[in-house]
Amino acid sequence: MWQLINTEIGNPRYKSCNIKVRNGSGIILNPQRVLEMFNSYFVETVEDLKTRNKSYNVKHSLSHSIEYNQNNSFVLPATDCEAECIINSLKGPLAGYDEIPESSFSKLLDRLMYNRLSSFLEKYNIVTKEQLGFRNGKLNEIASQTFIECIQEALDEQLHVVGIFLDLTKAYDVLNHHVLLDKLESYGARGTLNLWFKSYLPHCTQFIEITKLDHNSFTRNRYLSTPRELPYCVPQGSIMLPVLYILYINDLPRHVQEAKMVLYADDTNILIVDKDEVELKLKIASLEKQRYRFLTMNSLLI
Repeated sequence: MWQLINTEIGNPRYKSCNIKVRNGSGIILNPQRVLEMFNSYFVETVEDLKTRNKSYNVKHSLSHSIEYNQNNSFVLPATDCEAECIINSLKGPLAGYDEIPESSFSKLLDRLMYNRLSSFLEKYNIVTKEQLGFRNGKLNEIASQTFIECIQEALDEQLHVVGIFLDLTKAYDVLNHHVLLDKLESYGARGTLNLWFKSYLPHCTQFIEITKLDHNSFTRNRYLSTPRELPYCVPQGSIMLPVLYILYINDLPRHVQEAKMVLYADDTNILIVDKDEVELKLKIASLEKQRYRFLTMNSLLI
């Protein structure tokens, strides 16, 4: 009834629309074919990026670029109380452990491991101070304010200022699993824990879903594309994604010399200052080489 009323009064949420996509010289009207085409596009875009990035499958030595942490992370067993608290925090009604949907069970495991890894990183102060994204008490406003203050200080000292802003292409979709596992090893996630991540990272799948309202019957039809494997990403939508990503680029400040840096997730702001314009240009040229080397070693693209 409410669908009928909203349709008649022109509520755009319930307007019927024809799904059509132009593909070359033809037009695709079938919703299922449209979904398959979009899903293929998103997956193959990452494949194309990987093909263009000739360094993707090249093994680079990362030991010299990461400050090795001597401490090992131990995964403590989960208690019934901890699991129950996490389950109660998940969205949607859950009748009990035996009736937890697979997606919710996955979120439970993600949260349990996230709590342990985050606690370890915090205890040993592993995440670089330049990283302000995905961290408790660190907001986007703080990152912006920090960068602005750096600019103001340089201008007050009558220095020339140049800002370089990097936004990585498909940052979360092209992470090299071999590189990530090596970095986890260096930061302290070794042994069984590293093997856990080795089994966790592969075999991610992606699909696209749409719901289309049938204007004649006022029923909603649900369409799902065929799942496609994503062998290069960190699971999207997982609480583990932010912490794994910031660890992946955690050593970036160690590669950048004579510059100030503010990181917020995959956005990188670099500030170069000098009183002499010639020296400033030399610093910029040097920074470009450092940036290129880091991106190449880590299979990343701008």
